[in-house]
Amino acid sequence: MELRQLNFFLAIAEEGSISGAARRLHMSQPPLSRQMSLLEAELGVKLFERGNRKITMTEEGRALQRYASQMVDLEEQITDEMEDRKKGRRGVVRIGMISSVTSDAIFRMLSRARREIPDLRLRIHEGNSYEVLDLLEKEKIDLAVVRTPFAAPQLQRSLIRQDCLAAVGRKHWFSEALQNSLTPAVASDLADCPLIVYRRWEKIFRMQCEQEGIVPEIFCTNDDARTALQMARSDLGIALVPQSALFDEDELFLRPLGEDVFQSDVYLVSRKDRRLPETAEAVRKIIAGEAKARQRALNMKR
Repeated sequence: MELRQLNFFLAIAEEGSISGAARRLHMSQPPLSRQMSLLEAELGVKLFERGNRKITMTEEGRALQRYASQMVDLEEQITDEMEDRKKGRRGVVRIGMISSVTSDAIFRMLSRARREIPDLRLRIHEGNSYEVLDLLEKEKIDLAVVRTPFAAPQLQRSLIRQDCLAAVGRKHWFSEALQNSLTPAVASDLADCPLIVYRRWEKIFRMQCEQEGIVPEIFCTNDDARTALQMARSDLGIALVPQSALFDEDELFLRPLGEDVFQSDVYLVSRKDRRLPETAEAVRKIIAGEAKARQRALNMKR
């Protein structure tokens, strides 16, 4: 089995056809088909069910796809690191980042890391917390920026920001009492409003509403805080998003949600059972140190 064959296999799996994969790989179909036949013969299993226009993967094919992706990623990482070492650079640091963190705190920390490590290079992988943690588990990234709640006791954590959910929308959706108050909102304040809910919080929000004796009007659920904010800007309702997902949303009215269940802190995490590459460990220490200093400064202001 060769990495070249695995690259061919992954192209077919992603394109769903031999012809599509051949176009993507800039090669003709017969040699590609032959390579897949050789791979199936070597493994002793059938990887594809071949139809007239489309192919589907067998269970064995899906299993191979998981391993092949990891092997191809690892080969790319090895190539990159060896190239960096050849040129005297300290290496690439791979960071998983949730899309709901747009506050400048983490980026200021990365800016300091770049000043202290001039030849630093970053590869950012974006997704939700679960997707990013999965990348960390599979060792496809070195560090991850995620938000609570998440269950991962095997991780080393550094608090970056204390955060909470906020209700954000055009002012007319909010009651006069909320408009004229500086106190946080509670779930029952939003009972009659069309809500745009960040999906990972839907169950928690519904449970809190049940405790407060209301049935929420959830207009839309989605997987990205940026989508929820854009829908709020378009006057489709009130978005429930982490407060750190906002820039300066001057056009939108905002009230944080006050219940403890809506606390959602942001952490930098890494695996305790894996020794980080030298440059990744240096970046982790810089961010962790900056985060502690920031938290001390905030605590002194309170």
